[in-house]
Formats: sequence, structure tokens, C-alpha cells
Amino acid sequence: MPSVSVVATSTHYAGRTAVRPSHYPPSILWNMQDTSHIVFTPKNPSRIPMLFALRHEDGGLVDIEHYKEIRASGQALVKNMLFKSIPKDRAYQYRPHTKKFFMDVCRDTWNKAVHQYETEHPLLKLCAGYWKAEHGGYSAVTTTVSLAPS
Repeated sequence: MPSVSVVATSTHYAGRTAVRPSHYPPSILWNMQDTSHIVFTPKNPSRIPMLFALRHEDGGLVDIEHYKEIRASGQALVKNMLFKSIPKDRAYQYRPHTKKFFMDVCRDTWNKAVHQYETEHPLLKLCAGYWKAEHGGYSAVTTTVSLAPS
């Protein structure tokens, strides 16, 4: 059995192990490597659709209504935490508000938003590191960016 290691993450919170705990089935999608059987969208072949990434502890898919609740929560975090953390300096107002922008310019707030997202939706914790919450955060930023303050 491989040794348990800690995944280096972009957040300041301690990461979860890179090795899937034995009480979870492989279908939980603990690591990105576990997603090899998932059909990615042609629009973005390197990013698993969140609807298929989110799993219950038994490995079963979440239903569409639960997924919509998680997604709406992520969008609210973007609006209520991330957008409010953008520096008032004009130079930051006109840069595209992407995941990279928030991770570079508002790192502390990004970390807090990821942690809050996982606190609100424990299913996002069922992975190595923080890839599900950060992936959901990326998706929320992408779909909410048109609501950015001007």
C-alpha cells in the first residue's frame, strides 16, 4: 500500500491525503486520475463537468437539484466574498476577473471562499486536496463574472 502523503494545495488549509481512504469506493473520484472514464465536454476537454465530479460517499452521483444548490452557493460566494475583495485601484477593475486573478490578487479571500464552500457543502471535501471546491469556484467565477462590480 502506498504511503499516505499530503497534497500541496493552493490554499493555506492543510490538504487531505493524495491516497483515497479505503472506506471510499473509487467512484468517489478522489483524484483527477480517477476521472479517466468520464466523458469530458468537447468545449473544455481538460476539465471534468462538476455535475459528474460531485459524488456522495457511496460514489453515487448527486441529483441535479442538489448540484444546482451547490452551484448557486458558489456563485453567491463569488459575489459576496470575491468581488468585494477586488482592490479599488483602477488597474484591478479592468483586468478579467478569473480564477487566476482572484488567486493572484485576492489569495486570502480565495482561500477563505474555498474553505467556506467546503463547509457549506461537505461533498466538496470528498477529494484529495481541494480540487472539487476549487473547480467549483472556477466554475462559479466563470458564470458570475458578468455580475462583477463596475
